[in-house]
Amino acid sequence: MVPIIQQYKPQFILVSTGFDGHYTDPVASLSLSSSTYLKIFRKVLNLAAKFCARRTVAVLEGGYNLSYLGKMATGIIGRMAGISYTIQEKHPVTAPEIQRQAEKTIEKVKRTQTSFWDL
Repeated sequence: MVPIIQQYKPQFILVSTGFDGHYTDPVASLSLSSSTYLKIFRKVLNLAAKFCARRTVAVLEGGYNLSYLGKMATGIIGRMAGISYTIQEKHPVTAPEIQRQAEKTIEKVKRTQTSFWDL
């Protein structure tokens, strides 16, 4: 993500903030924890600070576990306001096969993107 943003030099970062990848979501079952979402968003905000004067837009677009959706949205808004926010939860255990599949997918995306960006 960083090399592409560095080469693109965005004027702002638009985040499609969907939480359907949360491990409690009944639809997607992607095994992401709340802390993972908050870490990803912190990284996005750091990139926005470095490359586009903190200009960030977050649009809520998905998530079907309503109890975590509210917590996650609050956490993201808190991060944007510079307020630390922690969500207490059990961390999911990701099956090794799912982990391997995710790593293969990430490598495939990187290979595809190298035809457009210097990675």
